[in-house]
Amino acid sequence: AWEGAIKRAGIRRRIRPYDLRHVFVTRAIEGGADPKVISEVVGTRADTLQRHYQHVNRAIHRSAMDIIPDLPK
Repeated sequence: AWEGAIKRAGIRRRIRPYDLRHVFVTRAIEGGADPKVISEVVGTRADTLQRHYQHVNRAIHRSAMDIIPDLPK
């Protein structure tokens, strides 16, 4: 069924169901979704999810810190 759906969609590159899961989790974290909720939706523990997607969390933290104004000198 998966291969048929890929073919009908006209997707030529290799894509696995896991790839869709990864994109979903990454975009949800980037969008500010609660990691606990995401972990429940995808069926994994929140700490495992955060460990595997910590690169996304770091980028979010960095961007949050970038908007804090510098302290006056």
